[in-house]
Amino acid sequence: MKGADLRLFIEQTPIAAAMFDREMRYLAMSPRWLSEYPVDGPMLGLSHYELFPEIPERWKEAHRRGLAGETLSAAEDCFVRADGGVVWMSWQLRPWFEADGTIGGIVIFAEDVTPRKRAEEALRLSEERHRYAMQATREGLWDWNIKTGEAFISPYYCAMLGYEESDFAPDVVRHWMELLHPDDRDATLARVDEWLSESGAYSCEFRLRTKDGKYRWILSRGEVVERDEAGAPSRAVGAHVDITERKQAEAALIESEHRFQQIADHTPALIWMSGAEKGCTYFNRTWLNFTGRALEQQLGDGWTACVHPNDLDRCLETYGSAFDARKPFEMEYRLRRHDGEYRWIRDIGVPRFTPEGEFLGYIGSGVDVTERRNAEEALRKSEERLSLAQSSAHIGIWDWDLGANETFLNNEYYDLYGLPRGASLTYDDFLSRVHPEDRQRVDSEMQAALSGGGRLDFQCRIVRADDCETRWIASKGIVFFDADGHPFRAMGAVYDITELKKIEEELLSVDRRKDEFLATLAHELRNPLGAISNSVNLLNILTSETSAAEEKKRASLARIERQVNHLKRIVDDLLEITRIKHGKIELKKERVELGEILSQAVDLCQPLVQENGHQLTMELPSRPLEIDGDPVRLVQVFGNLINNAVKFTDAGGRIDIAATHGEKEAIVSVRDNGAGLPPETLGSIFDMFAQVKTGSRIASGGIGVGLALSRGLILLHGGRIDAHSDGPGHGSEFVVRLPLAK
Repeated sequence: MKGADLRLFIEQTPIAAAMFDREMRYLAMSPRWLSEYPVDGPMLGLSHYELFPEIPERWKEAHRRGLAGETLSAAEDCFVRADGGVVWMSWQLRPWFEADGTIGGIVIFAEDVTPRKRAEEALRLSEERHRYAMQATREGLWDWNIKTGEAFISPYYCAMLGYEESDFAPDVVRHWMELLHPDDRDATLARVDEWLSESGAYSCEFRLRTKDGKYRWILSRGEVVERDEAGAPSRAVGAHVDITERKQAEAALIESEHRFQQIADHTPALIWMSGAEKGCTYFNRTWLNFTGRALEQQLGDGWTACVHPNDLDRCLETYGSAFDARKPFEMEYRLRRHDGEYRWIRDIGVPRFTPEGEFLGYIGSGVDVTERRNAEEALRKSEERLSLAQSSAHIGIWDWDLGANETFLNNEYYDLYGLPRGASLTYDDFLSRVHPEDRQRVDSEMQAALSGGGRLDFQCRIVRADDCETRWIASKGIVFFDADGHPFRAMGAVYDITELKKIEEELLSVDRRKDEFLATLAHELRNPLGAISNSVNLLNILTSETSAAEEKKRASLARIERQVNHLKRIVDDLLEITRIKHGKIELKKERVELGEILSQAVDLCQPLVQENGHQLTMELPSRPLEIDGDPVRLVQVFGNLINNAVKFTDAGGRIDIAATHGEKEAIVSVRDNGAGLPPETLGSIFDMFAQVKTGSRIASGGIGVGLALSRGLILLHGGRIDAHSDGPGHGSEFVVRLPLAK
């Protein structure tokens, strides 16, 4: 029984009972307790020991044992009051429990058995003095001569009603009839007549008026002991017992049950009770209205018809195991409402016991928790979606308890830092993973946020713990401050921006190459334009018709033609790159022999080779290298590679061209012993406008589109081109691979 129900029971019980908290302060008392243990003023909230300081130590020890969980009792316990009076007590105490199962205090049931002890002593003395045993009882004896109407009554018969024996003389029966309560007279007299006619045992309950005008409930029992010759009853004997207190207790119980019924039927909780045999014996009106079923349909195990089929076995198992163990239980299940909808119910049941410890069954209450369950499910799904989003986006979440210097990290955070999942990290552990060059800056930003800034937004490099890889991360967070302005918590998110940083670097590189290209293009355009301008001015000056003048004119015109052709090649290369990029170039493929293509490219570049004093060799295989390709474009590719070797090789250098058969491809190598390539440029050498520095200057004679154009044309032929170099000063090699004709 829960604390509130127990308190209600204590306040209504007809016996002497009191309910205490763990400090032995009064929580509830029965009327009998108040009358038998009176004090000046109220008891509620006061200490039992302060009100009754004469309580012996053995009773205090019993209280402590009860608060520890024991149930104790004593049938007869002698107690000497402070005034020297001796009182005999019969008592029982047991713990009572809060809703969560903890001991809330104890309940004491006490009865003053001093009168009984005295009666027993009187009986003993009576036996010693040969008195009648009945003189010490609490029953009033009667002996009725039915024929004459005369009756004998014992002294206690009179005393229990406050009368003297003389008050009943001379007609006991008539006086008894006068004392009957008006509402009981007819039924009682009819019962007496019925008894006399049947000549069986007699038992009847009625009220008799006491001398002070009040009424006491009497249980009258008797039996015919003599009959006349005709067999009619002539004498009967019996006894009267005062049952007023029992009747009051019954009335109080009925009132308590009625009150419980009223409270239970108007509470929003679904209340039920079961008997000692497991079957349910009671459901409140709220339960019946909820299910839309009559009480008769719910009793026993009828209530299970409304439980969701998927929950029923679990529900019965929980109830059954708790019932067998006489333990409280709690469970949640779906119960069908009157409109057919299943609602989630949180049901709590506790065992019921009599004061003597007899098991009576269970009482339980249920509340509708559907909205809470729906909210929990929505929260769970939301957290799942958030977790999925964080996992998909590889967002690490951190939550730092500044007081304990402990952090909560999700799995993505551990994975990002290359740490074992679940590892415990402090702020110092975090800083140790920051790249040394960024560590001081990150710590300064963190300290600024903790000092009042409140916001975190920084980027830095970290060194992963497992593979020592350096990664770029971005971190955003917020610091929480208490009422005094002290930081107590910080939390935020971190994500990998390494690829973004690479893109940024690439964009910066492209931007640098653009600037270099524009500078180179201006240089490339300025030189021929200057030469053309000078040649035009010279032609305007040369007016003589001498052969020397004519020769200078022809030289100027040739110089103009060369510079114009150079400008045309620059423009053509730019247009070619644009066409390749947009897929607008069209190859005119035919079956060609690669040796012929290489020979044409060498012839095309021969003037430049000779001009720089280079030694050029070409080695071709004995078997022809036939491919399907555009001969003009292929000559253009290999011409670009040879020209590139010439530009990046000092005068008198060596250029070697070699062609070989692969498994299914033709392989052409163009190698020089010139300036070479830095290792970091091998991956970008074929990019648009890429320029290679040789020493402190960029090689002249191009705008950085030749290799990009060559790669584009080779890719259109289904081949590939690679660059190799052992570094600056060790020359370069470009290798072209083209598929052989089938």
